[in-house]
Amino acid sequence: MTYAFNQKDILLEVATTVDEGLAMLQDRDKCYEAIILDANCVIRPGDAPILDALTYAIVNLYRLRVDIPWFVYTAGGERWKEILPILIPKDTPWLKRQYYDKPADQEQILDDIRETVALFQTTQIKQKYPEVFGIYEGKDLVELLIDMHNDDSFARDNNVPNRIRQVMDFICAYMSKIGLVPFDFIPAKITEHSRFVGKKEMGELIPLHIQRLMFFLVDYSNSGSHRFLPITELIHSGDAPFLNRTAVHALLNILQWLGSLPLPDSDEMDLMVAKVAMISR
Repeated sequence: MTYAFNQKDILLEVATTVDEGLAMLQDRDKCYEAIILDANCVIRPGDAPILDALTYAIVNLYRLRVDIPWFVYTAGGERWKEILPILIPKDTPWLKRQYYDKPADQEQILDDIRETVALFQTTQIKQKYPEVFGIYEGKDLVELLIDMHNDDSFARDNNVPNRIRQVMDFICAYMSKIGLVPFDFIPAKITEHSRFVGKKEMGELIPLHIQRLMFFLVDYSNSGSHRFLPITELIHSGDAPFLNRTAVHALLNILQWLGSLPLPDSDEMDLMVAKVAMISR
């Protein structure tokens, strides 16, 4: 871990069992870019390392449709040479090698990871919007942007408002956390956030376009999270062909603005929070 970070600028998070690692990959608030599998792994706490654990890990990566590259790094010796060609599909395009030996191939696996990750769309999306992902790294936003860029049916997908609502919940909770909204966020009362942010007096702190985008997205995502309301019918019928993309772009504008706030300057932030408190009286 120290070598990866200091020499290759790769930050590793460790799971001590396969089940723990699979749970980490399903965490919607995280977005990993690659996986390193230890061939001598265990499935759950208390298990002994067994051959079936690696099989279990790889099968579940495919079952869960984990669309990031994975690499096998092991000190397991010769026994893996027989099983890995069976476990790993031949059409696994990112793999240069079926496994890497510990510790001899440490630098090689990290170099191959960096090269492979750079070609994957998850990484490309995060690099395209660095200010946005400096604020929010959730997998749901990555998937939303990938679908917008790739999926021809995105314009008529009436589940997009609900997906955007998940990110809006984060935005509202974040604004409460840093003090730009003077009360805690309650998902069922999301409109209270947009109303406060949209106050005329808040225009000194929040640009007008951000105020209006907040109001639009709360209305769009709050209504759209109920699948049979008029807004979702418009999307599904194709009568609002640009609405989903408009909403995603509005979301990006808000996240980018949040990333521009002077959070490191505590004095300036304290002044902003004090003004918010005055407005709320």
